[in-house]
Amino acid sequence: MFAEKTYEVIRFVKHQNRCHPAMDCVPGQLLIYRVQQYPDMEKGKVLEWVRKLEEQLELYHRCKNDQPYRYLNPYSVLVTRDEDIALLDLEAQSNEFVLRNMQKQAMRNHFVRPIVHIKENKRQFLDLYGYGKTVQFILANVRVRPALTRGEEHRLARVIERCTCENPKKQFVELEQVKKELPVARERDFDIWKKRLAYVAVPAVSLAISVALGAWVKSARDDYQSVASQLERQMGENERLRESNERLFEENQNLLEQNQAFQEDNQVISEENQKLRDETQKLREETQSLQEENQRLEEGGADDAQEPQSAQEGGADDAQEPQDAQEGGADDAQEPQSAQEEAGGAEDVQSDGM
Repeated sequence: MFAEKTYEVIRFVKHQNRCHPAMDCVPGQLLIYRVQQYPDMEKGKVLEWVRKLEEQLELYHRCKNDQPYRYLNPYSVLVTRDEDIALLDLEAQSNEFVLRNMQKQAMRNHFVRPIVHIKENKRQFLDLYGYGKTVQFILANVRVRPALTRGEEHRLARVIERCTCENPKKQFVELEQVKKELPVARERDFDIWKKRLAYVAVPAVSLAISVALGAWVKSARDDYQSVASQLERQMGENERLRESNERLFEENQNLLEQNQAFQEDNQVISEENQKLRDETQKLREETQSLQEENQRLEEGGADDAQEPQSAQEGGADDAQEPQDAQEGGADDAQEPQSAQEEAGGAEDVQSDGM
């Protein structure tokens, strides 16, 4: 509900007997939000916060030459992450909200001493009043576990009263007086009650334990024997399960090897099938080329068959030409014979003339 934030706080650096303030950025929750979010607190932590708050004011006065802090209230106190107490640096700009809150009437009525009751020569009165009101706010808003004792409640109530009362005779004058009156954070009451219980209850508890111890030892012995037998049976069952698991592991290993071999065989078969498909494709291509070649050859054969027929017809014409030649030769043969006859006739004529 109230997330941690980083605030600018005053850190007091001690060196030997000197002390000087320094600014630091610390994550934490403001006191008002811390007690609202976690109202249940240990008594030791509450008393520790009350004492640390007084120590912070005392260191501030020492470093500032008794100048008062002036605005001590639940908005100006930071609870750090490690449960420590620190005062906000009111001069830082990021902490202006503290001064704005102090302008509210409700805050002034509860945490600012009325002016009429301020003594000019006692500057610590402002911080004493704010301290008493802040302690009163813490005790009113937390549930202390374990509860405060009567003595602790009485001492805290007296501190608050003497810080906030109007009677000058009863008022605290310095913070040193507050430190003396604060109750000391002792060990937890739970530890105290344990010690008291040990003194009172040990005899009765010892008697009860001694009475019950015998029966418990016998029962424990019987239980031990029963558990031992059960463990023995369980060990045998575990051994059988282990052997069964080993057999199953071996069978699984064999199956894995067989599966690996089967995958390798499938890979080889796939490669062979791919080769067969490639070869089939090649055969198809060769068959296709052969079919095309045969078709071309068939077409060329038909053309050659037509050419011999033409050649035969040409041969017949050539045969006729020799025959005509022969006939011409015969005619030529007859022509000489006629010439011879004519020559002979001429000779006869000449003979006759003679």
